[in-house]
Amino acid sequence: MIKSSNPGADLVSSGKNVVTRLQFLPVLGSCPGWSSNRLAPFFRTPECVLMTTTRLRSPVLFPIVVLTAMLLWSSQVISQDLPEPVTSRFEISPLVTYRSHLTLPVETGIEGSNPTVVLDGSPGFGIGLGLRLNNSNLIEVAWSRQDSYARIENSNAVLPATHVTLNQVHCNFSQEYGLGHRAPWLRPFLVGSVGATTIDGTSSGSIHLSVGIGGGIRILVGPHLGFRMQAQWLPIFYSSDKAALCDGACLVNLGGTVASQAEFAVGPIFRF
Repeated sequence: MIKSSNPGADLVSSGKNVVTRLQFLPVLGSCPGWSSNRLAPFFRTPECVLMTTTRLRSPVLFPIVVLTAMLLWSSQVISQDLPEPVTSRFEISPLVTYRSHLTLPVETGIEGSNPTVVLDGSPGFGIGLGLRLNNSNLIEVAWSRQDSYARIENSNAVLPATHVTLNQVHCNFSQEYGLGHRAPWLRPFLVGSVGATTIDGTSSGSIHLSVGIGGGIRILVGPHLGFRMQAQWLPIFYSSDKAALCDGACLVNLGGTVASQAEFAVGPIFRF
């Protein structure tokens, strides 16, 4: 069966299973021997182009093709959404730290007198033991220690500094963010923590609530080795207490306050 019409019409040939549609485009003045109101020849030449479209007549083959394409597309999407398998569940991370100074108010009962006890900033050390829930979430128990000196400031007397030790145990909750194929070895993360802090040198040795918030990066060298750099802001909810300073010669009353430190930590990561 052959049909023809005006410019832009279709020429259709019918077979048993396939219908081939030949579409002619009018090309004004581009085909020799043809006027502008006639169809261009259907030969493939630089001036005239044959456009064909093929349509399947079988009512069964078309749904099969569509279903196959949908299955291939859905499997690709599902494979992209599946989480990566966790290769290492546990982490050990020895840390070298530096903590900023810590200021605690002193209750004197004298109006106009505002002495404070200041713990100097100093380096420290610690260790973290972590359990990885998946490739993005980590729960970690971290201990850190800082050896410092406490001195009394804003006082009329010049008093010697006293060696004190700060110990802190926190439970850290971190969320990592992967950079995909651009830098799979680089893992930025946010961390929040809660725990307890003690400062040796106080007469009661009280335990004070402390929290932390911060972030950092993990650099993965291999499946079981990496490096970690992080920074945290650590508020300490310090209750009223007594402190024996000046090598035991001074006994001061520390007022309740929220004191805070900044901590910077770096160290290796061992994963297994």
